[in-house]
Amino acid sequence: MDIRMVYSYDGSKFYGMQRQKNKITVQGEIERVIFEVFNEKINLISSGRTDRGVHALMQVSNFKISKTIPPIAIKKQLNKALYGKIKVYNIDIVDKDFNSRYMATYRTYLYRLKYIDDISPFEASYISEIRKDIDIEKINKKLALFVGEHDFTLYSKSDKDQKNPVRKIYSANCVKINDEFQIIIKGNSFLKSMIRLIVASCIYEDEKTIINKLNGIGNGPKKILSPNGLYLKEVCYDN
Repeated sequence: MDIRMVYSYDGSKFYGMQRQKNKITVQGEIERVIFEVFNEKINLISSGRTDRGVHALMQVSNFKISKTIPPIAIKKQLNKALYGKIKVYNIDIVDKDFNSRYMATYRTYLYRLKYIDDISPFEASYISEIRKDIDIEKINKKLALFVGEHDFTLYSKSDKDQKNPVRKIYSANCVKINDEFQIIIKGNSFLKSMIRLIVASCIYEDEKTIINKLNGIGNGPKKILSPNGLYLKEVCYDN
């Protein structure tokens, strides 16, 4: 059977999305539970790999399983075993050719930010801190520079699995709700730490520096924001 599931997770509970030896990760925990409960080894394929501390409001993954197991039973066992960490919302059987990574048309990320003095202990793992006064109008002007297709080499951390650094950003916008800044960025896909570096650049660098870096001129990241306030918000497929 080919299974697809839609779920969310609290990134503060994991060392990132991708399976790692001797580390608790989202992929590792889902694969572990399915093996322990159903005696099936699976390979989880996901729409994207979030870094350590990054959350997901909507993640999409798929896997193959040889036994005929009702999807609802898999959902029930995952939610029971991973309560408080991962929540599966939908699970179904899909065509054998479905691939949650390569068939996604775009991903949307939400970045929640606050001035550090306004963050309570209960928010610290879910909102990223700002240490400099920012102007929304200026931030939006800088975010607009990233819209379109660019080589994001200077806005990513090295990743041996990524061969092509060109990505397309469809929209990027910042709003302020009470004392919280929210930045939403939608693109076809993203490189490692790309959004954290883009937002840091919009806060700490001028427009000329941003334009130069998008043209391959200059150096890599000088500043990066924390992953705590970053959320994979939505993954879209043509069907």
